[in-house]
Amino acid sequence: MSGPAEPDSASTSSTGQSLGRRLEAAGARAAERLSAALPLDAASGGAGRIAALLGPILPFDKRARRNLDHVWPQAGPGSRREWRRGVYDNFARSIVEYPHLARIAADPDRLTIEGAEHLLAAKAAGRGAILATAHFGQWEAVRLAARRLGWETGLIYRRFNNPLVDAQALRLARTGGEPVVTRGASGLLRFVRHLKRGGAMAILADHRMDGIRAPFLGREASSSTAAAEIALSTGAALIPARGERLGGARFRAVFEPPILPPPILPQEGGATPQEAAEAMTLALNARYEAWIQSAPGQWFWLHRRWGRL
Repeated sequence: MSGPAEPDSASTSSTGQSLGRRLEAAGARAAERLSAALPLDAASGGAGRIAALLGPILPFDKRARRNLDHVWPQAGPGSRREWRRGVYDNFARSIVEYPHLARIAADPDRLTIEGAEHLLAAKAAGRGAILATAHFGQWEAVRLAARRLGWETGLIYRRFNNPLVDAQALRLARTGGEPVVTRGASGLLRFVRHLKRGGAMAILADHRMDGIRAPFLGREASSSTAAAEIALSTGAALIPARGERLGGARFRAVFEPPILPPPILPQEGGATPQEAAEAMTLALNARYEAWIQSAPGQWFWLHRRWGRL
């Protein structure tokens, strides 16, 4: 009597991948439950301290070191080490704060707002707004602040590779505002339709995407012109907005003056639509650079912003 057939390599790989994804999702759910069960300051502070301790000794820290060496080689090793610790502290805090977003939004002592007039002017104009934010501080503070000001703001994001984790992330992201759409043709269509109805959408446009080669922190990097192109085509305001971490689980949402396009009058020597989009993208990169230079430890230096270094 023969024994059971050996599974082929593809089946074994698929089974292992499925198990890995379930374990990853179980870990994410457990972390969410633990964070929700703790007071906000305990959850945020605990996660930040652990991440700041472990982050610099984990393999992915090499990417942060290479990025910092690439753009700021003149900075001392002590400064760069402190910034990397800040990256892990801030990112871990930002993730575990998701179950507490409603509390953050409701507490004016935890979330202050600066530049509200820029957001309210765009709302009054009735042509929608793209809130161009970044993986900086607590980026969800931007949407929470917009909601407090009376403008529910959606989000476009890239799906997680693990569909189980993605479902959890989507549920948590919706607590910050609706609609939440994914990158891709259908998500982009919903994004544009929402703007054309006078809505507001947030986009994290600070990481590497296909587009033009443009300066970013003094080094050329691929930068998408999509946000600028959509703003031009819909008439929506392109408003840089950041969520600064002031210390612990306290934040300031800052809405900056919108980035305006140059005159689009190619027949009279003005910019073409593509040139206008590129000019607006350069201006957006400059805003991001100013944020990062003001608080390097609050930006996510683990992106391959300048490609593989």
